[in-house]
Amino acid sequence: NRVYRIHRKMSQVVFKQLGMKPYSWSLALQVHLAKKLRDAQAKGEAIPNIVLLVQHPPTFTVGRRMRGVESNDESVLKSLGAEYFEV
Repeated sequence: NRVYRIHRKMSQVVFKQLGMKPYSWSLALQVHLAKKLRDAQAKGEAIPNIVLLVQHPPTFTVGRRMRGVESNDESVLKSLGAEYFEV
């Protein structure tokens, strides 16, 4: 972990090098950290901003506009060893 102070008026930024992690694991961590940040802000506590540096195995994410669209993309991608997520 590296901690940098970007500017005197800005809060700290912590860079976390996580290496290769599955997308689902990384997303769960991001959701957890976002909740922790909101809870701290609600209590008036200051915590550093965090930048997660992570690499995923082959992963395909589908956004809102494509969610629920009939397609065989998911099965094709999974057969090739890629993860498929609707976000």
